[in-house]
Amino acid sequence: MAIKVQPFVIDEAVLDLIGNEFRFDHAKGLAEWLKNSSDAYLREKVPDSEQLIVVRFRESGKNLTQIECIDFVGMRKEQIDDAFKRFFDPQAAKKGAKQANLKTLGGHGNGGKFYMRQMFKTSRAITYRDGLMNIFGFNTHRQYGFEDGFENRKMTLDEALAKAGINKLPLPAEVMNQLRDGTTGFTVITGEKPEKVKGTATLKILVEKLIFHPQARRLIERKPIFAVFDDETKLHRLTPPKLDPKEGFEAPIIIEIPLSLPHDGDQVAFANNKYSYPGRLVLKTSKDPLRSNLSTLNTIDFIGEVGVIGSYRVHELGATRFSGQIEFIYGECECPILEDPDHDCVRNDRQKLLETDRSNALLEWVREQVEALAEQMETKNQHERKTQDLKDTSALNEILNRWKDRFMNQVWSEMFAGQGPAGVSGADLGAGGSGKGDGKDAGGEGKSTEGQEGGSERVRKPRFPQVLVAGQDHDPLDPLSTVPFTCDPRHPAVYQRTKDVAAGIYWINTSRPLAEKVITEYTADSPRWREYLFQRYVEIISKEAVYQLGKMNTTLSADDVIRQLDDVTTRVHDQAAKDLNSFLFQESLNATAT
Repeated sequence: MAIKVQPFVIDEAVLDLIGNEFRFDHAKGLAEWLKNSSDAYLREKVPDSEQLIVVRFRESGKNLTQIECIDFVGMRKEQIDDAFKRFFDPQAAKKGAKQANLKTLGGHGNGGKFYMRQMFKTSRAITYRDGLMNIFGFNTHRQYGFEDGFENRKMTLDEALAKAGINKLPLPAEVMNQLRDGTTGFTVITGEKPEKVKGTATLKILVEKLIFHPQARRLIERKPIFAVFDDETKLHRLTPPKLDPKEGFEAPIIIEIPLSLPHDGDQVAFANNKYSYPGRLVLKTSKDPLRSNLSTLNTIDFIGEVGVIGSYRVHELGATRFSGQIEFIYGECECPILEDPDHDCVRNDRQKLLETDRSNALLEWVREQVEALAEQMETKNQHERKTQDLKDTSALNEILNRWKDRFMNQVWSEMFAGQGPAGVSGADLGAGGSGKGDGKDAGGEGKSTEGQEGGSERVRKPRFPQVLVAGQDHDPLDPLSTVPFTCDPRHPAVYQRTKDVAAGIYWINTSRPLAEKVITEYTADSPRWREYLFQRYVEIISKEAVYQLGKMNTTLSADDVIRQLDDVTTRVHDQAAKDLNSFLFQESLNATAT
């Protein structure tokens, strides 16, 4: 159809509709102003280290009355006409650039203007360049235009500084020299009578929110951005918080984005002829949980060609199995194809990505990588907790070892003294035995001896068994071992190797499922865990009683064994009731002091 093309007519109500995205958040609006100032410097090819930006706040009583953003570049009238006045122009931030294909932070040319229009009673841009001042802004009806008498108005620098209200700012000498020789200018964006915003009751909170805002944080990290309050003559450098990494996860984790990712049964491409590099995800950790005032850092920022195009709190990515760990994770995802003009995923306010197959596939993939890191962190935590629990268990085990020796010394004398070939003095192991013990006889005398497996020495089994904790104690029969002896979960709760039998050694297997569950659910300082250890000692003492009975009577019946077990367990429980009350029933027990 042949038509006579007409320019689009858009009702101003559309500006209100879209501009509401910038309401109720001064930190978000200020971040847009910072990006605009940075783009002004980028168009002039000014290095990051020289991009001085000042944010000024004015108060009356406790009320915030004015917010300003000041840079030292300046705009000419034609730049206002071609770029600043224009809404929805994706090239607005590039207008007037000294280099072709400049990559800028401002993407749609809207954010800063919408903030001026929506969040202040009136606002204006006072800009000075080449000896000419222009003032362009919004009135109380949200209409915009040049201030009367300030279109290319010729002024001296001193007059311009005074008109803009920045003549008393303590500016660096280099900046003042550039202003005086005309190589640069300045722009002051001013918002009068800002809307009150819940959650920013004080300037301190507002400045903190600005520092933590994803769109501002990277600028503040790289560029000299300052705050000044009222008519102070001192500039305060804004600096983002430095996060120390979690121990064991000091290095950033870098994961390359695959060429394609699954979504709803299809494969979504993340590279094409124009965007050959899919990008990467960089995950970092914090030593402390990112909550309270640091909660906005618990974020994955999505990076476009030069800046943040979307940010998601980690919990917004979706549920994970290790929610306790995600508060320690933050990072950024660089994915150039998200800005592909044919399938653009960038919203006007750059807060969240547009929901497309590509963005949804990427968000799910990022969630999976975050969950994998959280799982590693949780596994490390569990290992550390178990290591500490085993240290505590070793101290508890020493208490029971000492008690077991006292108990067996008394009860064995009553039950077995003078009976059988060995009595209570121990048993000859004979050739081929192995073991290491105190070698003491019933009178407490004797000399420690040690035999080697396969040797011909005759050694004596220790009078009482030695109980050790698997996973914590080293193998006493292997003098070259450098790590603790461990049991398999399938080994019995009380475990002995062949050579352990000869040496009188028992291992409490802390890898058994029930042991793992008790120590995980209740910790090593709980009465439940101490009771578990005590029951293993009952088992060991009972076994030793049966062994001793077998040496005395080689024709034992089942009834004989049951009677012996009943007798010894009764004695164990009666004595424990007298000796181990605190150990078994006290809620918290300092094992090292017991």
